[in-house]
Amino acid sequence: MDRENKAIKYADISGKLDTAINGSNTDMIKLYLPKIDEVIDQMDAVMAHAQSALGGIVTLKKDEDFTNNHFDTIEKLTKTVADTRVKLTKQLQDAKKLHDLANKTLDDLQGGHDEGVQALAVLKNDVGNLKKIMDNIAKSYENVAKEAREAYGQRNQQKLTEKREDMIDYEGHSAQIITLRAKVTDFKKKYHDKDLSTEAQYLLDDLGQMDDTIKAVRQELQDLIALGQVEKIDVAKAAKLLGLSPKDQADLGKCLNGPMANLQRCLEPLAKRNNTTGKDMIADMKKGGIPLP
Repeated sequence: MDRENKAIKYADISGKLDTAINGSNTDMIKLYLPKIDEVIDQMDAVMAHAQSALGGIVTLKKDEDFTNNHFDTIEKLTKTVADTRVKLTKQLQDAKKLHDLANKTLDDLQGGHDEGVQALAVLKNDVGNLKKIMDNIAKSYENVAKEAREAYGQRNQQKLTEKREDMIDYEGHSAQIITLRAKVTDFKKKYHDKDLSTEAQYLLDDLGQMDDTIKAVRQELQDLIALGQVEKIDVAKAAKLLGLSPKDQADLGKCLNGPMANLQRCLEPLAKRNNTTGKDMIADMKKGGIPLP
């Protein structure tokens, strides 16, 4: 306990911080504030050890024979611990007052506490609104990407484009995240009240989660763009492969340009007129190089 107590640089750090406060030197106050926090933590630890030491002394004193035979030693131990506790108590009180004064000085120099509370309320509202949007995106972007791939597989260019546009809209929120992160970071630099700083960090944590969602959306979007456009079907070539008359080519085009999931059903009336089946027509077109799923 005594060794740890002597290692604490209370006088040095408190003196430098006090000088910085009196000189209204914000840069030096910012430099020494974390150090006074370290000193307070160290003193708290020594105080805990002092309390433990007193408990040990109390236990020793329960042995009357030992106490009578070693009173001088117990007296010395008690005095060391008691003096340390008294000194530390005063230093802790002074250090905490100095810590609070340093924060208040920074607030006065860089913006008051009330102003900080008001600025934080605006940031919390903006981040909260964006979080609602991003939470919905986090729940839905995988399904949107899946639907886009299915649309590509079914040769549904319109739906594929719509889903890509949805993903592009999702990814577009990255600009808001960047802007809000910069605002919250600037807030933390300006306001040093512990409670305000803690709440601001929560906002940064939320923005970090949103950024992770954007990264996932961006990767899905890149993959979807890499698919390219749905390859157009040469309806005339397909009609020629099937031996259809010009009047049937229009009906064939409607089927080939419609949803692939309904292709066979769409082809059945046309197939019936040409003494075949929709299934066989699809097989013939695939065999002839027509890009069908």
